[in-house]
Amino acid sequence: MSMSRVLGIALIVVAATACGKLEGPTVTVGTPVQGNLAAGDRTDVFDDGSFTDIYQIELTAGQQVTIDMESGAFDTYMAVLRSRNNSLAQNDDGIPGTTNSRIAFTAPSAGTFYIATTSLAATQTGAYTLTVR
Repeated sequence: MSMSRVLGIALIVVAATACGKLEGPTVTVGTPVQGNLAAGDRTDVFDDGSFTDIYQIELTAGQQVTIDMESGAFDTYMAVLRSRNNSLAQNDDGIPGTTNSRIAFTAPSAGTFYIATTSLAATQTGAYTLTVR
């Protein structure tokens, strides 16, 4: 599965080739994570080959979280996935007046969810902060 961005909206496109498994470090509510998009990061999550970091989080059914991705280095973009072919939410500029992303998310069931962090433009790199609250 891969995702295409069209006018800031992510569309799910099922790819004919096998893609890598979603996995990454675990994030917890209330603990900010310092990340860095760089050459060498995954490029198989979005169609444009943008550098992507994957994080996982365990949520209970009905649990509500707000996920923020902030960077002064690039225009942020992120998605919440249940699996490679199941995107549940996406966001480009969700924090008003900025190019930072925010997703208000309610877990439809208990389990592991994945947060894909990237930039709006494929070649952008730099430091960012991911916070789940």
